Amino acid sequence: MGAQGAPEDCRVVAESPDGLGVGQAALSVSDRYRLPAGEVPRLAGREVLVLAAFLDVTARNRRTYAPRAVTPARRELARRLIAALNDHWERPAWREVLDAEIEGLAVLPAEVRDAAAAALTSGYQAADRAYQELMLDAVAATMDDATLEAAVRFETSDGAPFRRALAEASDDIDVLRRAAIRRIAETARADFCRSFDCGLAGSQPSAASSAPSTRTP
Repeated sequence: MGAQGAPEDCRVVAESPDGLGVGQAALSVSDRYRLPAGEVPRLAGREVLVLAAFLDVTARNRRTYAPRAVTPARRELARRLIAALNDHWERPAWREVLDAEIEGLAVLPAEVRDAAAAALTSGYQAADRAYQELMLDAVAATMDDATLEAAVRFETSDGAPFRRALAEASDDIDVLRRAAIRRIAETARADFCRSFDCGLAGSQPSAASSAPSTRTP
């Protein structure tokens, strides 16, 4: 690690899988790495190990998916159903994961950080589109026309209010669950303190406790 916080004299110590050129690819971007200013004094002049992850494109790690043939009409019904389901959520779950990954890029120089964030965003969006198409194929292949039509009617009429009510009920149930757990814990502690002194050594027992015990918890 050089005196200015940039890696120098880099070399590949290991790469897997072999033969794809990932080691050379990592070396080609090594000049873009920079240490945060606060870390330079501690690490300058020391040998460091940098891990670079790449998508494994070897055929043995690919999983293929062959959707069943469906009619265009059924596929359109499936598309409407998935669109209605997506409308129930203000923000897709993968957005939170993307935000966390972008936040983790804060240590990079601004130019590299912005380029990496743009690449990540584009990748997540492309992956989401591919996932939606796979979901569409799966739904169209597993539901018949009548079931799809009924599902679309439900999700575009009563479905959304029902899901919102269910979410609110789940929140209320969670509050009640936490309150019940807290009450059980407090009751258990009070029962315990009737037989054992729960105060500090030398302190007086609490009002909920009996006379100080000769035993300690």
